[in-house]
Amino acid sequence: MFISSYQMLQSHEKQQFQAFHSFENYLWSMEILVVAATSAEIDPLIQALHLNLNQYQKTDHYSVKPLITGVGLMHTAFALQAELHAHRPDFVLNVGIAGSFDPEIQLAQAVFVQKEFPGDFGALAPEGFLPAASIGLLQADEFPYTEAGIVADVPFFKHDDLFKANSITVQQVSGTKESIRSMRETWPNAHIENMEGLAVYYVSKMMQVPCAAVRTISNRVEPRNRNNWKLKEAIAALNDLLMKLFSN
Repeated sequence: MFISSYQMLQSHEKQQFQAFHSFENYLWSMEILVVAATSAEIDPLIQALHLNLNQYQKTDHYSVKPLITGVGLMHTAFALQAELHAHRPDFVLNVGIAGSFDPEIQLAQAVFVQKEFPGDFGALAPEGFLPAASIGLLQADEFPYTEAGIVADVPFFKHDDLFKANSITVQQVSGTKESIRSMRETWPNAHIENMEGLAVYYVSKMMQVPCAAVRTISNRVEPRNRNNWKLKEAIAALNDLLMKLFSN
């Protein structure tokens, strides 16, 4: 049977239309677990989008569920593993605030966490801090680690305009000259520090769920001085970013 060029064009356009709507339907059904340490960090997002802590809620483009884990590696690892055992989403997105070692990163600026490192996991010795990989407590290139860190997966959102940060996850935030010097010497390529990121990346990778993180900067990593912190501004900037991501 002879098929005219016009019919072929119609067929091609129909295929494009079907492919577009198939992709659109996939995005609509894509489940994103948003992991935060505290409800305060994402409460504006929860309220604005009427998110439910007990189930996935459809937004303009995705199905989203917040998970509040509690602060620190231990609480985060337990809460996230329990959640992923019960239900596997399409993507885990870790969000929150962080402190910055890098003076080029502005307070309240958003960053994409391209890699997480185990900041203060290791041993103290007369010669200083010894990171875990250097004393055999973890294998630097054994899954899910790559050169002693865990790399983020390609996210489901555009992030070209976000600063690409290397982060260390710590159990005590650096708040003295000595602790700051130790972490900077151990991790000279680290831009920021936080208290949960490595747990999110590790559990997600081990459970075979893609993951990434975005954070906003609440403070400089300096001798502890809460008067210099910009918590409200950082939380507002974080939620502005998340609202754009999930509702536009």
